[in-house]
Amino acid sequence: MKILQVTTISNTINAFLIPHIEALLAQGHEVELACATNQPLDQRLTALPHHEISFQWNPLTTDNVRAYFQLKKLFKARHYDLIHTHTPNASALTRLAARHENGAVMYTAHGFHFYEGASKFNWLTYYQIEKILARYTDKLVTINQEDYQRAQGFKLKRKNAVHLIPGIGTDIEVVAQPQKVAEIRNKYQLRPEDKILVFAAELSQNKNQTLLIDVMDRLVTAGKTNYRLFLLGSGPKRDDYQRKIATLNLERHVFLTGQVNDVRPFLELADVVVSSSQREGLPVNVLEAFAYGVPVVLTKIRGHVDLLTERNQGFLVENMHEMAAAIDEILTASEKYRPSFTNKYSINASVQAMQKIYAEMRV
Repeated sequence: MKILQVTTISNTINAFLIPHIEALLAQGHEVELACATNQPLDQRLTALPHHEISFQWNPLTTDNVRAYFQLKKLFKARHYDLIHTHTPNASALTRLAARHENGAVMYTAHGFHFYEGASKFNWLTYYQIEKILARYTDKLVTINQEDYQRAQGFKLKRKNAVHLIPGIGTDIEVVAQPQKVAEIRNKYQLRPEDKILVFAAELSQNKNQTLLIDVMDRLVTAGKTNYRLFLLGSGPKRDDYQRKIATLNLERHVFLTGQVNDVRPFLELADVVVSSSQREGLPVNVLEAFAYGVPVVLTKIRGHVDLLTERNQGFLVENMHEMAAAIDEILTASEKYRPSFTNKYSINASVQAMQKIYAEMRV
């Protein structure tokens, strides 16, 4: 088959799709890429045809009109057997542009914007858009139970065309890195008695780190002065969070590290991995915590509930008070909480699941 992989930005391809693309190439398929380039494509992909499309995250920008016509021109010129699209904005434009094409269209939803607890705006816009675009979709792939069940109500071009796979997978290699751990301890003046909390995510409204800062304020005020929270990542809310940390006098308790290329030394240090996210697909950061045997405290949302199924893994919480109590419980009875990683969520498992779906597209 001649397959086009479409994402809004190139970073998504680099982060999530390389193992899947390599598996397709190994089977003899032709693979091309279409996206806006926000960072150079991984060197493993540079030999593949790459089509620059003017996608933008903001669905209202006029650049997306240009992207629509770029896609129409591309489809007319290249004639794909399968167009596989990812990320909401690119997927909406792609399915509209491909609605009269002979090739099949598949959409992998890495987390719908409508979900239990989402705003009315999300339900009135994103849900209705997805419901309409389903008629131009041959296959819809989901990565968590809530999205899978919701998608069953859509009328796709084919019957029995909604699938559930175990996320994008992770194969994080667990290794001891004593030198890097020592560097972190020295840089942040950590003491042996300090308890380390870690959250690796973009600093954004959706990831909701403000909740964790409030939790730390509550814990420190209650006398837990040896608790330390590391927020790994960068993003649009960094300055807001920095000001909040200063206002609450938490500079010695909450650290904004900036972008971190290797989270493993922090996981090696961590006593608890936390997540305050309001929306997830099937989060890799939780799987990485399990690989390192680190218990978790997570907001009770889609994606989190799929992964946290055993008591020894940690807690699902619904508010700041529950989160503070759960963190305290784990840090005072750590021997009870020792999760482990299951191969169900490995990259290989994800690739194999997708390969079965690709095989159906050839029928």
